[in-house]
Order: sequence, then structure tokens, then C-alpha cells
Amino acid sequence: MTTRSSALAAPRRRRLLLLPLAAIVLAACGSSTDKPTPTVIAGLDPCLVGSWKSVGVSGTVQSADGSLHIPLSGGAGQQAVIRPDGTVTLVYDGSDPEKGTGSDGGAYTIVNAGQFAGRLRTSGDQATLDVTDSGNATQTISKDGSVLQKSDPQPEQVSTYTCRSRSTLAVTTFGITVNWVPA
Repeated sequence: MTTRSSALAAPRRRRLLLLPLAAIVLAACGSSTDKPTPTVIAGLDPCLVGSWKSVGVSGTVQSADGSLHIPLSGGAGQQAVIRPDGTVTLVYDGSDPEKGTGSDGGAYTIVNAGQFAGRLRTSGDQATLDVTDSGNATQTISKDGSVLQKSDPQPEQVSTYTCRSRSTLAVTTFGITVNWVPA
């Protein structure tokens, strides 16, 4: 790892992208007879509209230079509300930290806290979240108990996603997938 910030660039962007994108998938998801499809704005997958709660993360994040790999788990309890007009509220308070042991042997922890608002749009299997109010959201990355970085949400976050009949959602950013279920 060249610098601490290069090792942390991917986790910071990855995490904040995953949550909001939990509300994406237009044509691929279809509708369900017990959950009517809401009328949504053009450019937003109706499958994403609703209240979601994360059940955990999986995957491996790596440093910008590719020298450090950290498989992550945890992350349950994040909440996202995606409205038919494309506005999104993401709440991290009360969610579990994400944890993993890096290829350098270090114990890494990512703690997301606070909440923020944004606007979501989708195209194919890609979702873009534009942060409109960063609120009090922060992400703190630690190694072996020492804080390496604390950051706010990025203004724009891009991820891929799959949504199934508004019953499951998986959002992947920088190799990390956040799995969601209706809240």
C-alpha cells in the first residue's frame, strides 16, 4: 500500500454507493400481484421504490494500487427509503460495522453513521445516486483500532444492481455487494 488514503479510497466510495443504490431496477424486476408497482418518474426502476433494510455485505475491496485486499462482512441494519419521485433517504445509524482482515494481516473496520438524502436514477443495471444533502453521514475506516480516515458521502455514486419483484435487492460497488430486503 502506497499511502493510507490510497488504500481507503475504494472502501469510502464503495460503501456510500451501495446503500442508496438499493433502490434500483426498472425493466428487469417486473411486478408482483401482492405488491402493486407504484407510478414512478422516468429513469427510475419501479422495483426499487419502497423501504429497504440491509441484511449484510459480501465481497472484497482493494486499495487503489491493488496491493491490499480486504474481504468484508457485516453491514446489516442500514435503511433506505426510495420514493417514486426518485428521492432517497439513507440511514446508517444502528447498522452493524463492516469488518475484514486485510491481506496485510490488519483488522479493518468500516463504521457508517448518520443519514443523507439524494436523488436516484437508473439505466439498465446501473444506478446513479446524486447526493443532495450530505446531512450528518460519515464513514470511518480503522485498522487495528486506529482511525485511518473519516469522510462524508461523495456527491455522485454509481453502482450496479439486481432487484427481484421488490423482494430482494443487491447493489454492487467496487467489488462489495450490499444485500437488501423490504423493511
